[in-house]
Amino acid sequence: MNIRDKAVEFVRSHPDSSAKQIADGAGIPRRVIQTLLAELLVCEVLQRHTVNNNPYSYRLVQEDEFTESNQKYRALREKALSREKAGMWRRAAHFWLLAMDAAKDEDTRGRAAARREHCISCGGTLRTHPEGSSVSSVSVPHLDLWRDF
Repeated sequence: MNIRDKAVEFVRSHPDSSAKQIADGAGIPRRVIQTLLAELLVCEVLQRHTVNNNPYSYRLVQEDEFTESNQKYRALREKALSREKAGMWRRAAHFWLLAMDAAKDEDTRGRAAARREHCISCGGTLRTHPEGSSVSSVSVPHLDLWRDF
């Protein structure tokens, strides 16, 4: 069992735990726990909420949060996740934006926005053509190969 599984199992058996409690209870070094929890938040395995004025309590994301009334969000979320798995970060970011618009509550919208930011950061930047032009243009590496012939 890796540290990710240990953290998830601890949170499953002890919902509303703090990062310190998760680290101590699951036997995970404290210098690793913040990075791990951030990853689990982005992957929508855990959610962060407030308990007794502690804004950093964690619990598992329940599948019933994606209710029947939010089918459009679920469909767009699945499209975004499939684009992420394929490495199509900009397309995934586009679907996360659409999912953000379809979300019914603020927490779901916030998770979609965080996931979109993650995709944008993984997608890199647009490259402009070195010669420039009066028309804004971008260079796509795979399509630029035909110029070599």
